[in-house]
Amino acid sequence: FFVFSSGLFSQVVINEVMYAPVSPAKEWFEIYNKGTSPVNLQNWKWKDLAASNPLRTITSQSIILPPNSFAIVCEDSANLKSSFPNMTGIILQSNGWNALNNSGNESIMIYDASGVTIDTLGYTNSWGGSSGGFSLERISVNQPTNQQSNWGTSQDGSKATPNRTNSITAKDFDVALKSFDIIPTTVQLGENVSFQFVLKNLGLNIANNVTLGIYKDINGDSIAQPSELIKSELFSSINVSDSVNYNYTYNVSDSTVKQFIGKSGVAQDSDTNNNKLSRRI
Repeated sequence: FFVFSSGLFSQVVINEVMYAPVSPAKEWFEIYNKGTSPVNLQNWKWKDLAASNPLRTITSQSIILPPNSFAIVCEDSANLKSSFPNMTGIILQSNGWNALNNSGNESIMIYDASGVTIDTLGYTNSWGGSSGGFSLERISVNQPTNQQSNWGTSQDGSKATPNRTNSITAKDFDVALKSFDIIPTTVQLGENVSFQFVLKNLGLNIANNVTLGIYKDINGDSIAQPSELIKSELFSSINVSDSVNYNYTYNVSDSTVKQFIGKSGVAQDSDTNNNKLSRRI
């Protein structure tokens, strides 16, 4: 399935698509200005694969998309804000909407006010984002739009990243707490359990002075409070794409159900959404 675009090297690209939201959420897609100059989106339009569907106006107002900035084109702006209450930035409710296919072939094409094709994404549900309310995210804005290996399912805790850097995009500095297991899963009073952690450097640079904090979440609020810290470990460096394993032995001294939090940290971390995991015993 191939779609060619005259805007292949455009500075504005399609960056994320929510084509299979879970009701009552509605569809949307995101564009990104990767260039060095601002772009006026007034009278820009879009359409999908179906030839019978009309061109839809993204906005009739003079809306400036600055360099290195995002904008969301959505079916229903109020619905979008309800789905992502902490989202900020440019939100544009399309003048009408062409429903996006949840399976099979689909495409999104965006045009400037003169009718010039700016970018075209042709995809299938096998690319990602096909179920569970997760979006389809672009990995790199510098790689071709119509390249399946440049797309994947959002890994963000919110299932999408509207108007912010995609969860699967490599960041300059990003250390994730990939796993936190407690072994054994059932334990008797007075026995030891092993907290097993895996931290991975997902960033583009070596991560220096990486910390791992282990917290006993006494009040069960899932917030790692300084007063709840039971162990802190420092790793001098983690190379790009490398992982480190760390095990901590904990003695179960009371019979109440307990929650524990593992939290990684590194200076200049570009994505703090993947730093924390909670487990109970």
